[in-house]
Amino acid sequence: VEPYTFPDLHISELMSGNNFEIEEGKIYVLDLWTTSCKNCIEDFPKFNELSNEFSDNKDIQFMTLNMPLSKDTDLNKVIK
Repeated sequence: VEPYTFPDLHISELMSGNNFEIEEGKIYVLDLWTTSCKNCIEDFPKFNELSNEFSDNKDIQFMTLNMPLSKDTDLNKVIK
């Protein structure tokens, strides 16, 4: 099996419109989810708990990233 190579991600912060820059030496923990994934949404509390556990460590940044699928019909609700 060939390993999967992720495409380059170009992330911008929705609220500020700023481009997201990866800082060397920082650890980024990303929770990738889709609106139609019940398990993804049910895992939010676990992710928040982990984020809170490491909230004093400024070298670790936790982020969630919604990856809309074609079956996700009402994306305006996601943005809100």
